[in-house]
Amino acid sequence: MKFICNENKCTGCCLCLNVCKHNAIKIIKGKIDAIYPTIDTEKCINCGLCYKYCPSLNQCDYKYPKEAIACWSKDEDDYKTSTSGGAASVISNWAIDNGGIVYGCGTYKDKISHIRIDNKDDLWKLKGSKYTQSYITSDLYKQVKADLNNGKLVVFIGTPCQIAACKSYNKKNDDKLITVDLICHGVPSQELFVKNITDELNINQIKQIKRISFRDSKTSDFLLSAIIFDNNNKEYNCKINPFNPSYNDKYYCAFWYGWNYRKSCYNCVYAKDKRISDITIGDFWGLKTKELGINPTSGCSLMLINTERGEYVKEQIKERLFIYSRPIEEAIKGNAQLRSPTKLTLRGKFFRSIYKYCGLNISFNIAALDKVIISRIKRIIKLILFIKK
Repeated sequence: MKFICNENKCTGCCLCLNVCKHNAIKIIKGKIDAIYPTIDTEKCINCGLCYKYCPSLNQCDYKYPKEAIACWSKDEDDYKTSTSGGAASVISNWAIDNGGIVYGCGTYKDKISHIRIDNKDDLWKLKGSKYTQSYITSDLYKQVKADLNNGKLVVFIGTPCQIAACKSYNKKNDDKLITVDLICHGVPSQELFVKNITDELNINQIKQIKRISFRDSKTSDFLLSAIIFDNNNKEYNCKINPFNPSYNDKYYCAFWYGWNYRKSCYNCVYAKDKRISDITIGDFWGLKTKELGINPTSGCSLMLINTERGEYVKEQIKERLFIYSRPIEEAIKGNAQLRSPTKLTLRGKFFRSIYKYCGLNISFNIAALDKVIISRIKRIIKLILFIKK
């Protein structure tokens, strides 16, 4: 076995799985259970396709945004069921209305995966923020290519590294490919997330994932809301205020602190003002609502229009959105990931160093011992004060 690129660069986009014609790419687990593709030297014929297409080994084309807009869906139901302003949902509905195909993060069997959607009734599967790495099957980019070859409009929504992989595979026929990247802070491994959920449910295996969202779509507050069904229909639902955490869910807290991402996230080449996609979307942090004269009640999307193709999409969907033009600098200032990758702190390094031996909960409790203790003392004091009342 040998790696295609080292852990500092590999994003887990799984493009190599799609380009290998000899089933010579195998997936192994690395630190914090992150996935890494390796080459099975017994099957490999040294064709070099995995090296040729790998976005981490080849120069990507970046564009500085042409425009920044604050927006949210005019459809009240769509807006209320989206975890920000619903920009991704509006783009997806437009694509389906025009006979297109949408690829995005949903759930498939027992995995959080990128899935293909070709009708509006299934678009709900893509709703909800999912703060874990979406699984890419060995034929996903091939499906995108087949749709493009058939003359279909395709909207591909994903993290910047997944966008780079999709573009690399389809660079010879991308006339109808619309790429939408998410402002990404980093991705923990899906196995780490699944372990956390199954431990909380006291079951050995997830039987079916019906819906997962890490945000409260009603209030736009940060919320891990995962409904997982086993044979007894058990449900896991955990609420966390990241600004005043109770540390009752270690996975989400570790995500918030940036401790459990894959290694390449701390060296992310896409975390900057120049973007890889046609449109970049995310929360519009730092939005000066007083200047707007209106305050969106359930979140507000940021849309960075990066290319002429992105401008075309904006013109097509503008009647479906409340749109406010904003300075690009305001968007960049409010979103740290538009400036630089997440920095791994000393606590985070310690957490990662002992995770292999102690697991998620113990590793987090040790790395954040003082924070956990203070939090519990506060809870005890509140309980005492409540009882006295």
